Amino acid sequence: MRDRDMQNIFTALWRAVLLRLKQPQWSSQHVSGIVRFGAAFFVLLGAGAGWFVAEHFITSRSLPHLSLDTVFNLTISPYIWSVFLRVALTGKAPSTWLPWR
Repeated sequence: MRDRDMQNIFTALWRAVLLRLKQPQWSSQHVSGIVRFGAAFFVLLGAGAGWFVAEHFITSRSLPHLSLDTVFNLTISPYIWSVFLRVALTGKAPSTWLPWR
């Protein structure tokens, strides 16, 4: 393939991704009670895990060597937690990828 063909393919894929990000399929749809219960369960589980990690760091008084996947998980966890919290409280799926909008 030529560079021009690759550029056209990349541009088409990028447009498809951007179109998908604008309006998710589940935009503001109501969720069932079991999904709300599961979301609330994961919110409580995430809060407990966060408390446990914070307690461990406070009592050990040193930061352990963190691998890249651990750092990624610690950074993405608040976003996932906020999505589940929004679903648990409202009973509706988020209308965008950013649940606080």
